Amino acid sequence: MKKVRLVIDSTTDLPPHLAERFTVVPLPIYFGEQEFWDGVTITHTRFYEMLVESDVMPTSSQAGPEAFLRIYRQAVEAGEQVVVLTIAQSLSGTYQSAMIAAAEYPEDVFVVNSSSVAIGAGVL
Repeated sequence: MKKVRLVIDSTTDLPPHLAERFTVVPLPIYFGEQEFWDGVTITHTRFYEMLVESDVMPTSSQAGPEAFLRIYRQAVEAGEQVVVLTIAQSLSGTYQSAMIAAAEYPEDVFVVNSSSVAIGAGVL
């Protein structure tokens, strides 16, 4: 039986002691021309500070297939299967990106549309 790697995107709200059990794919956040990676180059605290300080409303984008493909490749090379839980397909293209990358490993990668976001995805 293969070990299973659980992958989530950074929109899934989990306390840090639980989040460390997962591989997290960060989504990009933009404040005007400034690009940040959720949980990597910007913390939640700094995000809220910038929200108050900035005259520009932030926007975000989906994680691209290449972000998922790197993780899938590492997992499969390590002899693992992958279960991915993404932000709701109706809210983001992240699910589609995860599916595109999963086509490379149809026997080892399983992508789940959480149909939710934030704490709802975290509960799943």
